Amino acid sequence: MSLFAPFALSTRLMQPDFEKAIETLPPVSFMVSDGFLWWTLDSAIKFESDDELITLPQFPWIKVTRNDFDSPFTDSEPSGPLFELNMASLIAAINSYGTITNSFYELEATFADHWNKDSGNKAWCIGPLCLVDAPRAEREPHEKPTWIKWLDQKLQQGRSVLYVAFGSQVDISPQQLKEIAIGLKESSVNFLWVTRAKELELGGESELEERIGDRGIVVREWVDQREILMHQSWEGLKKMVEELMEGEMGKEARKNVEEYRELARKAMEVGSGSSWRNLDALVSDLTCAVQERRH
Repeated sequence: MSLFAPFALSTRLMQPDFEKAIETLPPVSFMVSDGFLWWTLDSAIKFESDDELITLPQFPWIKVTRNDFDSPFTDSEPSGPLFELNMASLIAAINSYGTITNSFYELEATFADHWNKDSGNKAWCIGPLCLVDAPRAEREPHEKPTWIKWLDQKLQQGRSVLYVAFGSQVDISPQQLKEIAIGLKESSVNFLWVTRAKELELGGESELEERIGDRGIVVREWVDQREILMHQSWEGLKKMVEELMEGEMGKEARKNVEEYRELARKAMEVGSGSSWRNLDALVSDLTCAVQERRH
């Protein structure tokens, strides 16, 4: 027995030949291995189809594939800063007292109930918080940023506007940026394109701005996205989307949007909404937890 462990560990040297042998076989659905041949799991993962549907055990109506995820989460041995950050965040969330969610219970009922029952800590849905923003005073014309003045102009002209923005966390390659620029340049739409400063090496943006004239605007600084999206110039675009949604699927989608919009509004009602009650419960739970620790 003193030689068994070294022998079992040395069997991994067979892995390359083992995988070559598998490649000569018809596609297999599963693999049965002896316990000490642990490395066969790595081989099995390599031969999984990236398009094969995987059913979530707790939610059997949800099916995903490996292609639905980005690297490193599709790697057989994930590693790197992004993986470490996500794992650290996940572990911290699991070990914390609970999770505050910017959503409302009626939208997430199945998942909120599952989390509160099986995760070991609590979740409080207290949103959507965008519905409790204080009303904003109308800006004076001289106080408005350039892009809002431009949107005001398009509104007066009765023109709809395409909003192009990818956020601060999306990494877009120079080639992709050039393709976007070409698409906007060749299109006939009015557009507002928000892009980060480091993304401006487009190799043709000056040409883009020369060719589009007043039809579009490229913004290189931080913008208030909510202020942009609440601008009335988007009404024309909303009407275009509604026209595209006139089919049966579109009607169903609109019906669902209306229902959830009303549910979101009710969830935020002072005193009676589910999110308001959850916020009260959160304060109460934290107060009790603090008192228990003191005693």
